[in-house]
Amino acid sequence: MLFMSRMRSEFRNPCVLKVPAELALSDCRNRTLQQMFLMLGLGERAGSSLPKIRDAWENVGFKVKLTDTFEPYDQTLLRIERVEQANARKTTQKTAAKQQAILEFIQDNPQASRRDIAEALGDITSDGVKYHLQKLQQAGLLTRVGADKGGYWHIVNAGGQADE
Repeated sequence: MLFMSRMRSEFRNPCVLKVPAELALSDCRNRTLQQMFLMLGLGERAGSSLPKIRDAWENVGFKVKLTDTFEPYDQTLLRIERVEQANARKTTQKTAAKQQAILEFIQDNPQASRRDIAEALGDITSDGVKYHLQKLQQAGLLTRVGADKGGYWHIVNAGGQADE
């Protein structure tokens, strides 16, 4: 069963884990099914999926808790809850600073490529620049005029007009 809201998600499995979650061990319940997923390239033997899921959610500001419960029936519950952390605020501030630096660079260099921006800023990859450019475009602060090659960037002011 799956329950989702903006602040929390819960996944309920109608049985308990074979090995307690605290031991962080992998013990396959159905070896044939595991082998099938391995052959399809969709599975692994390392038992690292749960730690990967936990790390990914915690990196974006959620708390992950895996428990076995026995009331009202035996079940495993994976609860993912959003938590307000100082880390999340720091990340938001860093993101805003990065985007501001990108806008300032583009203002002086409207034909700049992602690579040019990354090299000029120094502490970001061109994939990171791509991410921030997309966010700036989604926010309506930046528009691209023309093709990827030969085009240029327009910074949109607060009134929604592109700066010339």
